[in-house]
Amino acid sequence: MDAKLLVIVENPAQAQQVRSSGVEVLADYPDSLLIRATAAQRKQLEQAGLEVAELPQTPVQLAGTTFDFQHAQEG
Repeated sequence: MDAKLLVIVENPAQAQQVRSSGVEVLADYPDSLLIRATAAQRKQLEQAGLEVAELPQTPVQLAGTTFDFQHAQEG
């Protein structure tokens, strides 16, 4: 399953490097990009020397029950 990651970018060249890796850019901030990436894409960004942090998944809450969305997809 793809992960949501925050990638720190210090200049436009790094931002372009992230975009050209094939990840899905969810949000563009002045000094970072919020992306959705596969494990292979994350590894590629880390090997390029970019700072990458995984964001925790927020549980889904419906009518008094809470569960991780990933578990809903498995069932």
